[in-house]
Amino acid sequence: MKSKLKRESFLVTANQVIAEGAVLLRNVLLARMLGPEQMGLAVMLAITLRCLEMFSYLAADRLLVQARDGNASRFQANAQGLELARGLLSGIALCTLAYPAAIAFGYPDMAWAFAALGLVPVLRGFAHMDYRRLQRALKFGPTFKVESLANIIGTLSVWPAWALAGDFSALVWVSLVQAVAYVSLSHVFARRKYRLRFDRVYIVRMLQFGWPMLVNSLLMFGVFQGDRLVVAFSVSVEELSRYALALQLGLLPTLVLARASLSLLLPLLAKQQGCRPVFLGLYQQAMLVLVLFACLFITGYTLLGNQIITLMFGEAFAISPIVLAWLGYALAIRIIRVGPSTAALALGDSQTLMRANLPRLGGLILAVWLGLTGMGLAYIAAAAAIGETAALLAGIVILFYRQGVATSVPVLLSISSLVGAFISWLMFPLHLSLITASAGILLITLFVAGLLYRLKQNIRSTTAGAAH
Repeated sequence: MKSKLKRESFLVTANQVIAEGAVLLRNVLLARMLGPEQMGLAVMLAITLRCLEMFSYLAADRLLVQARDGNASRFQANAQGLELARGLLSGIALCTLAYPAAIAFGYPDMAWAFAALGLVPVLRGFAHMDYRRLQRALKFGPTFKVESLANIIGTLSVWPAWALAGDFSALVWVSLVQAVAYVSLSHVFARRKYRLRFDRVYIVRMLQFGWPMLVNSLLMFGVFQGDRLVVAFSVSVEELSRYALALQLGLLPTLVLARASLSLLLPLLAKQQGCRPVFLGLYQQAMLVLVLFACLFITGYTLLGNQIITLMFGEAFAISPIVLAWLGYALAIRIIRVGPSTAALALGDSQTLMRANLPRLGGLILAVWLGLTGMGLAYIAAAAAIGETAALLAGIVILFYRQGVATSVPVLLSISSLVGAFISWLMFPLHLSLITASAGILLITLFVAGLLYRLKQNIRSTTAGAAH
């Protein structure tokens, strides 16, 4: 069982590395080909598409993994029916709003590109969800094949799309190619026949589970896309492209870790719903590991981010160090937030995610105000970071009061140390702040590593419990 778990863990991690790496490589190619202005227009398209996806997310794929009867073919057929309906409605909505969206961004001539993007959710709505179902048994091979190959195909289409379009609209063609590849591969690697059903009992059940996730998706739009949307309306398209690419660079390790943790931890924790001691042990260990990765991430991103941006995208995309620091802190906190979110989902409590993200809206509202008053990118990034911190604290507290899942004192001390180290970086002069922040992060890393070593025996016992 342990060897299987290691193999599947590797597949989950590899899939996320390939997915985010493909997106990053795609952006590198587009940035080099298009330049800051045209890349900024492509970012506008990407924000719009992502906005629509998040505004219609009902989490049928997660319920397929979490529900006790999720393995039933009838359940899966209804989940696929709901996803198809979602895709069709999303496509119609994007086509309808194409011209108003183009005008809102200040580029009416882009309306046709927004409308063409409406085909992407329609195509994805026909995907086979069998590879998702197989995650229930910790079988991630089909997921790896479907998602990784689709991302690779999408990236390979960048140059032909640019040669065909020659401007920002290359992103439209890349998105369409990847959507076709994803749907095709999901059917190729399915083990069941593709079926669609719209049984009222199942659909109502999925909507009951999904509506808090839908509201949460609206909130997550503020988390993942809201600041970029504020930047799009507050500064030039060139500044938007710089901000978006700096954020994308940070999102690569952040999303890889977040999605890998969700894919791996969700089934493990869900299986221990009825065994609270094992559940709590796995949760605490996951939180310690997440804090460790957050510390390592913020150190590397803050100190080396601009050098990597210049190397990958070009000197024209370099961004202010203080903006980079705030982004690094916000993304580090987001890494830690994966823990409470996954624990809540494993218990079937999607409302905890929704409520925990409400404080994040405060950061978005602050960012909107700062953007409207012309305060600049650094203040917008700081508002996002403040919102992330509030959302983490809210998630920990709400998880405890709703589900009785307490976050241990060592974990809370580690998080506090991370916040303290970052504040010292902001308060002290540059030469001292680098030393202080680096030393603080190192101490946190050593502290967490020591805790992990002391809990080694406990980790083994709880992992063995999860295997049974």
